[in-house]
Amino acid sequence: MRNFFVPYEIALKLQEKGFTENCICYFTSHKLLSSKVSYSSGHDCECKWDAKYDLELRAPLYQQVVDWLRINHGLVLAYDMCEMTCSYDPTEKYHKFNLFKIVNGKSCNALSYHANHSCFDSYYKAFDFIIDEALNLIIV
Repeated sequence: MRNFFVPYEIALKLQEKGFTENCICYFTSHKLLSSKVSYSSGHDCECKWDAKYDLELRAPLYQQVVDWLRINHGLVLAYDMCEMTCSYDPTEKYHKFNLFKIVNGKSCNALSYHANHSCFDSYYKAFDFIIDEALNLIIV
């Protein structure tokens, strides 16, 4: 479930950029992900929002961040993974590289573009990179 939420470093940067959406999780002072929802045990399972954690560092879902960037700042994130053969050695297997764009949602102009050969070893590291790039475009 850890990959549903942005990492601590991005959550911190989001807070600096004015992200105030409600989140079901937060980061503790030890940078650990924890839930704001508490459950009571017994015959009647009760779920309640624990408001005492509302002042902690919010841990948003990736989708919350993508929506927030689009709705509040007009920034649309685009991610693509491509494969191509090496021109210098046609027998070598495909190389994967990642393409990223941050697009102004109103004009569809690319604001930032990045192509990198095997820089990220996971989808989420690549996604973290493009979110960080988008946050760098926001001036508060």
